[in-house]
Amino acid sequence: QSSAGAGAVTQTAAPPVTSYDEMPYPADAMPQTHPEALAVAALLRGMTPAQVENCRVLELGCANGGNLLPMAELLPRSRFVGVDLSSRQIAEGQSMIAALALSNIELFAADLTTLDDSLGTFDYIICHGLYSWVPRPVQKSILALCARHLSAQGIAYISYNTLPGFHKQQIFRGMMRYDTASIKDPDAAARRGLALLEFLSKNTGDEKGVYAQLLREEVERLRELPLSYLFHEHLETDNHPFYFSEFVADAATHGLRFLAEADKSGVELLPKAAQTKLAALRNDEIRREQYIDFLRNSTLRSTLLCRSDLALRREFDPRTIEGLAVRGTAQPEVEFHDVHTQDVVKCSTRFGSASVDHPAFRALVLALHRAQPAALPMAELAARVSEFFGQPMPISEVCEMINYAQRTGFVLLHTQRRPLALRVEERPLVTPLTRLLAKSQLGVNSLWH
Repeated sequence: QSSAGAGAVTQTAAPPVTSYDEMPYPADAMPQTHPEALAVAALLRGMTPAQVENCRVLELGCANGGNLLPMAELLPRSRFVGVDLSSRQIAEGQSMIAALALSNIELFAADLTTLDDSLGTFDYIICHGLYSWVPRPVQKSILALCARHLSAQGIAYISYNTLPGFHKQQIFRGMMRYDTASIKDPDAAARRGLALLEFLSKNTGDEKGVYAQLLREEVERLRELPLSYLFHEHLETDNHPFYFSEFVADAATHGLRFLAEADKSGVELLPKAAQTKLAALRNDEIRREQYIDFLRNSTLRSTLLCRSDLALRREFDPRTIEGLAVRGTAQPEVEFHDVHTQDVVKCSTRFGSASVDHPAFRALVLALHRAQPAALPMAELAARVSEFFGQPMPISEVCEMINYAQRTGFVLLHTQRRPLALRVEERPLVTPLTRLLAKSQLGVNSLWH
């Protein structure tokens, strides 16, 4: 039974031992799930989401709480609840909560289909890496939970494997599951599955063929990932991909509608013919998003949902982001100082490499690059852009550039500034959670989650 902080949730029996108890899959900080990221997406569509500094967050399938703990540590006035079927992982998370003496976060083990209304309402609900990996009745329970527990202006984040791109993954998954059917140990099964793909990649009889190339690419990808990923992605009993349009239709039956994607697609960087096709679909948002998946061969989506009765704004309003802070994520491949240079300025963005030709946009990139890792309020950013550009730039024009920049992977928007160290002091400070994670040799998180 959970403590009163989350509302009493009584279970009739202890959760069963799961494959995640046998081979844990610890959660890491996922920036796209942070309530601030969800709030920004909602603001851009005309919603009035709860303030991140004082909100309620629920994570379904929270593992050991590795995604929620950094949020709870830096947002002490907000409340965080995590639920997972794996008792082992929940116990690990509870140990960390006790070690940190955090009172605003609670994790408990439970079957999602047994949760009742006593949980209360939440401003942000996170469900990452769970929806595709559970049976159909549990998927319906997840959507029902979101509909039942979302506040009036709440946002639900759900990630799932996506077609058409996941068709390729199903080929590998089917072969590995066949080859490892008699192996009970998860670690041994994962190693055997990887060995099979390695064998196949070298023995197709046509090394230059498409099939051999796909096998080699998958082997190279899996070698860089932990065995727990391979097992839970390819060898679990349930892994159901969906077309985006199918997922949205299912959500609609529970009174939920599409809000936005947590991860921008960067469609502005597609060929002009593709952009023309998508522009023709601007009045049919669902079809447009579906065609983006066709163009991108998408394998994963992180979709944000809200209540169906909300009216969402379709067009961008510059006033929406005037009160936000902007953080640059693009890295110029070569340092530059003159935004009016005739040389090509190339940057690595979250979506790949991009050339920056317009002097005003170069001034924006330069101002944000020099401010990293800090985020700049819009007025301060406009002043710096004007300085580098050589003439005043109205905030409205800077906001228009920011709108384009955040859709193409150059920047991220924030509702708050973080207490970042902008230079290395003689005695650098880290948070208690960072110390705890470092001692346990787990990955540590930045203040940007």
